[in-house]
Amino acid sequence: RVPPMHDRCGAPSMPSARISSTVASVPSRVEPPAPKVTEQNAGFNADAYWSFVDACAARGLDVPIVPGIMPIASFTRLARFSDACGAEIPRWIRRRLEGFGDDTASIRAFGLDVVTRLCASLLERGAPGLHFYTLNQPTLTATIWRALRLGELNPRAPGDTPRPR
Repeated sequence: RVPPMHDRCGAPSMPSARISSTVASVPSRVEPPAPKVTEQNAGFNADAYWSFVDACAARGLDVPIVPGIMPIASFTRLARFSDACGAEIPRWIRRRLEGFGDDTASIRAFGLDVVTRLCASLLERGAPGLHFYTLNQPTLTATIWRALRLGELNPRAPGDTPRPR
């Protein structure tokens, strides 16, 4: 079961040298009734997410921290998003994506594999949920969701009004 979405945002995945200063600012951004924090981008590295969680716990932050997940639709979009939030793209992922050139199908297949494995790892180790950054690409998120067997997708959140067609 994946819990509802976040109330407050935490810090992006980043080089370990910047984690401690970022962690220090998280408690000031978490105020009642924030039931959880969303780390802005898991950075394709589960260990970075768990280091962030451990560092927050060491500072007394006692709320669930939900990893942010960015499905890979294109290398350009991923690089732009990661640069904007300060997240690192691991070198091995960057090189594989660069090697695909303009082969969109290969980029998507590779991305689905990498991100699905990351999500499975995070959930298996106890992440309290997943927050997907779809960037208007819900198909990739739905594919990952189904691969993880997380249940039925709800096309609208309760209380949303249908948009005119």
